Amino acid sequence: CICEIVKEGYPETISIGTYVNIYIKKEYKNVNIDNKIKIKIKEQLGVYSVPKEIKYVDQFKRTVVGKIDYKNLT
Repeated sequence: CICEIVKEGYPETISIGTYVNIYIKKEYKNVNIDNKIKIKIKEQLGVYSVPKEIKYVDQFKRTVVGKIDYKNLT
């Protein structure tokens, strides 16, 4: 079960554009789901939105007001 997903974009150094990583908070890691996620994103959002890397986390750090702290994703 996927609970939450956070997308992170960062500049590509070789050409003009942005790499995308996603962080997934979930109950268990399933290797087969990585490919399914990438295929679904490609179908619905386009090839430019497919994440370069998918990272799994147990918990997202939160700010004082309860939002996900994007500065501390890694």
